[in-house]
Amino acid sequence: MRRALLPVIAVGAALALAACSGAGMPVPEPTVSSSPSVSAKPLNKPKFDADGTPKENLPYFLSIMNTAYANSTGADTVSEEMAAYLVNAGFDAASMQISENTTALGLVPDAKYVATIFKGECMVGTWGSSMAAPTAIVLPVLPQGGCLLGGTVRSYQG
Repeated sequence: MRRALLPVIAVGAALALAACSGAGMPVPEPTVSSSPSVSAKPLNKPKFDADGTPKENLPYFLSIMNTAYANSTGADTVSEEMAAYLVNAGFDAASMQISENTTALGLVPDAKYVATIFKGECMVGTWGSSMAAPTAIVLPVLPQGGCLLGGTVRSYQG
């Protein structure tokens, strides 16, 4: 045990002596690097690919949702506005479905949805207070057609 305490006592004594001297502990000088700074690469923004698959276009779909979310009221962005952004970005308004902006009781839902059929599959996006940011996924078209189910789902009339 004495051997374990000896280094601790030695370090403590050195610090005490340094504190008593007027010079204090030496402070290293900042060094200036002469090497060129590395600049951040610009982010490659996803682009719409009319010949691409829904999965390949999903990053673009989500980037449009994120833009609408950021330019509007975030989690409170209304479904019509989210759909309008997607239609303006090249997605088909005729196959676009959206969820209602309020529940049957007049409350704001925890999540809202927008979906469109693209090349025989559904690109479905969701956002709202129950999540930190919009999300999107590719799903199969429902047997009865369309992408979304429920009494609070309707076609987008943009």
